[in-house]
Amino acid sequence: MHFDYILENFSENEFETIKLLANTRNIPRKYDSVVRNFIKRGLFVESNREISLFSSVFKDYFIQKYFRNSKSLVRRFFRRK
Repeated sequence: MHFDYILENFSENEFETIKLLANTRNIPRKYDSVVRNFIKRGLFVESNREISLFSSVFKDYFIQKYFRNSKSLVRRFFRRK
């Protein structure tokens, strides 16, 4: 999928910034330069002083791939015991 190509080319800080925004919406100030860069590149959108991902479809894909899968693995592990 096209989103995989985008995600594969991020640095660790960039990936962490997306992860924080997708999951908590709270991004520490140490990622301010990444946030500004993503706004310039169109990956983040700023509206009414709130920052969001450029696409709800991208956000859903990201959450499904990086959060739901890991939670389901944890659930499977604990069910065995």
